[in-house]
Amino acid sequence: MNLSNHTPQPADLSGVFSTEINRRTQLEQLFLANYSTLREAVQDAGPNLLYQDLDRILESLSERLDSYHGDPSGFIEWAVNTAQDAAHLATTFLEMRNDAGNVEAVRKALGSILKGCDGLGVDGDTLDELESDFWCSVLSNLEEWLMPSWSKDGKRQAATMPTRLFGAAMWQARAWKTTRTREKERYAEPEALESSRVCGNKVECPVEF
Repeated sequence: MNLSNHTPQPADLSGVFSTEINRRTQLEQLFLANYSTLREAVQDAGPNLLYQDLDRILESLSERLDSYHGDPSGFIEWAVNTAQDAAHLATTFLEMRNDAGNVEAVRKALGSILKGCDGLGVDGDTLDELESDFWCSVLSNLEEWLMPSWSKDGKRQAATMPTRLFGAAMWQARAWKTTRTREKERYAEPEALESSRVCGNKVECPVEF
């Protein structure tokens, strides 16, 4: 749905959707009619989010309208709750991503593996690229990361967040090294190969939920 230029239109919140065929159209009309309300709700839930993040959250919501199965009268409450949940997750991710201890752990893990990657096409941008890849993977599995890590006996928390991030980053860097090593065996000039990318070259992941 194109949200760049929309004009709110009155929406009927009574009764039920007329037909299943028109359901999607009616959901879009409800969404656009309440766009300002939804944007304010997202901003209230994530006051530190950038405007681009707010737009991405609402764009993501607009693509998930079919997941609403209630009648028109309950749409606004559902949409607000869904959008605010996404804003809370986005805020949590940014806090995790910007925490100095977490950043240090991730870069230390990646750097330790890259030290042993001579001849595998490593350059001055590789560490930043792998770090961007790693944080994209964290974002994709954020709810799992937010679950506490417990010891096998379930009596204590097994590891701090920096420790968990360090281990995961180490594993991802080793997988990257393995892939590059295999490419080196297959190609004569591994330095000429494009590095494996997940989210593009040195760009921030879009916040989508």
